Amino acid sequence: MISVDEESILESSCQQLLTACSNKNIYKTMYVTFQRQEGLDAGALTTSFIRKFFEQVIERKLLEQGTSCFHVCEDNFSNHLFHSKETNVLIFKSIGVMLALCLYLRRSVGNVKFSNTLLNFLLKSNNNSFCASFIELEQFDMKLYIDLNEMILVDDLSIYCLDFSGLKPEGEKFELAKENLQEFISLTVNQKMINSRKQNLNLIQQGFYEMSELLDQFKKLNANDIHILITCEQVVDIPSIVQHCILFLDNQPTMEEWMREVLLSLSQNEFKQFLLFCTSYCSTQSQRKLFENGNLSSGFARDKINVRIMKDCESDRLPQSQVCFYLLNIPLYETKQQLEQKLKQAISYTNDFFANG
Repeated sequence: MISVDEESILESSCQQLLTACSNKNIYKTMYVTFQRQEGLDAGALTTSFIRKFFEQVIERKLLEQGTSCFHVCEDNFSNHLFHSKETNVLIFKSIGVMLALCLYLRRSVGNVKFSNTLLNFLLKSNNNSFCASFIELEQFDMKLYIDLNEMILVDDLSIYCLDFSGLKPEGEKFELAKENLQEFISLTVNQKMINSRKQNLNLIQQGFYEMSELLDQFKKLNANDIHILITCEQVVDIPSIVQHCILFLDNQPTMEEWMREVLLSLSQNEFKQFLLFCTSYCSTQSQRKLFENGNLSSGFARDKINVRIMKDCESDRLPQSQVCFYLLNIPLYETKQQLEQKLKQAISYTNDFFANG
């Protein structure tokens, strides 16, 4: 039985959650009561407790909003509005416990969408060598993602007047150049997403593995598995859409092959942006509309994403879409790498604000 104060759910529940896990009481049916409120928990109070818990986590700025989901805040206990450092430690641990509980009890966390960085970090046994991927930066800091992408296209990086200060020992001695750009991007992404919030991430991971008997089961999951289980969010069926719902209007077999390979390599988040870019509909609506009329005939189709190769268009141009016709215009690129880079750059500017309801 967990008894919580609705006005201060985090403080009133964190120690109870950790105690329940350490005593293995968590494997029994969990009941929740709200102080000063009558009622027996038949499941609804537990659901309410979980959702209110994460709502207060967001209100207290223990998570910060990225472009599409929440991320662990930077290590700075003085901004977390609690009475002591010890309370902060308990609460960050309890966030990990709650994530594990949601998996075990098959409960949704509500409207909170956690970043892949956090979920991947939870699953790593050696976090000293953990590296965030450049792709994940897209959902974390869109501006930085675009800026770093643009650097890749620049030949003379001296115009940025940048070095490795703050990224590695004696970093001021190393000026940014083409030959060390990949290292610069990797270190920048890791500093932004991991190192600046490492203490908080470690505490959440400790809480996540408090239910030690479930450790082996949790390690069988990946970040996408956890995201689906705790958010109940629909997953886009990328292979089916690529196979059945992409129609090429030109006879360009090489470009068609490259395009399909690039689309299949996209993450769930990137592919959702691609659908939004081509159709103006958010991912679940796009998927439904594309599959509504399973017409696989040749020629322009309103129920498919129509891809047209622009042979006379300069290859340094970005792909363009005409959402009214589900039409994607792509220049005839010279390499698959160029196609991938230009397509990702184009869809990165897409914003859910412009999506149809």
